[in-house]
Amino acid sequence: MMLPHECRMKYSGSAEWLDERVESPRNWLRTPELAELGRLADPRRRQQWIEGRRASKQLIAETCGCAVADVQILTRDERQLSVRPCVYVGSKQLHWSLSISHSDTGVLAILAATDTLSIGVDLVRTVPSNQVPSNQGFLELWFTARERDWLEQDTRDRTTLLWGLKEAVYKACNTGESWMPQAIELLPQTDGTFQCLYRGELLRDFCSHAWDLDGHLAVFASVPRAAHSVESSTSWTVCNSTSASNQEAIALCS
Repeated sequence: MMLPHECRMKYSGSAEWLDERVESPRNWLRTPELAELGRLADPRRRQQWIEGRRASKQLIAETCGCAVADVQILTRDERQLSVRPCVYVGSKQLHWSLSISHSDTGVLAILAATDTLSIGVDLVRTVPSNQVPSNQGFLELWFTARERDWLEQDTRDRTTLLWGLKEAVYKACNTGESWMPQAIELLPQTDGTFQCLYRGELLRDFCSHAWDLDGHLAVFASVPRAAHSVESSTSWTVCNSTSASNQEAIALCS
């Protein structure tokens, strides 16, 4: 596994996690971060969020040479809408790209210590067994016709990879638009890499990696900032006609 040289990674497995009743997050989270945590009621989701923040803050502190207490990570804007992680050290915002992913058994944080790269990461256990390979409705909801052609062989492994890649690409590229799986199209190349279209635009210098990590498939995607191609396609517009029931299904899957 080779990440861009500007990137640093930190993984924490569930065996390392600390119960918040033993170590209160109030000891190292700032008030706005505690407000974001307060939105989460489910204990498992809270613990994953806390451990994602812990790993990310340690990673940033190690990279910057500062104290963990000086680091703040916010993922809500002033309207309380979800945004890509914003990183602050003291009162200064760092225009770096941070991506965090978690499962019930691990959290992964990757930091691009540069203002020229936008990244996304996803941890995938497996695509639910009741969804592939037999559930054609699921495949049509998540994947384009060209992607489904590629998924006809090694359906489970390839579906897991594309599932994770779409999540990672969305994290790297979105600017507030809704999550629409078919707005991201991944086209396998003969050399084992992928071309990627995001909302119909070819992403220039798109880079992706996938590797096994503690029972997960870890998937990474990066694009240069403001690197979208002007070569446009209409393929993403199928998402505009997604029904309300299908939008709910997408939310449940993601």
